Amino acid sequence: MALAAGWARGHDRETEVHTLLLLAALGTVLLAGANDLLVLVAADLLAGIPAYALAGFAKDRHGVEAALKYYLMGAFLGVLMLSEVTLAYGLAGSTSYERLGERLAVAPAPAVAVTVVALLAGLLFKAGGVPAHFWVPDVTQGSSRVVAARSPWSSRRARTR
Repeated sequence: MALAAGWARGHDRETEVHTLLLLAALGTVLLAGANDLLVLVAADLLAGIPAYALAGFAKDRHGVEAALKYYLMGAFLGVLMLSEVTLAYGLAGSTSYERLGERLAVAPAPAVAVTVVALLAGLLFKAGGVPAHFWVPDVTQGSSRVVAARSPWSSRRARTR
């Protein structure tokens, strides 16, 4: 919010910037405090969807391309994550972390491994981790400095924005 205060001040859509930032922050807080896989997926979506809009907020060619790449990777990994929540529910009969810990211990090991890897892939996307890390440079370069939250000396294009 502090970074966006000067950047968005006087813009026609200033309130939209602050609203999107607050929604993304709320999603991140809920993501950290989730105790159920369904809450985790909902918080992941709440943290991601406003970020997709913010990535293309400048409406220039680079920002729109960044937002599209970010959205497509997020949509793909979000669907993968939701399908693995469904698999976890099928294996354990619950989406609560407490019950998952108890019931997945007796579930088939390959199914549990696939579920855990796919869930981690969806979560690591937000952090820019492997296997979905290749979106980070493109989106960071295409977004404005405030949205990307990177230093002004990180690239030549960043200094001109």
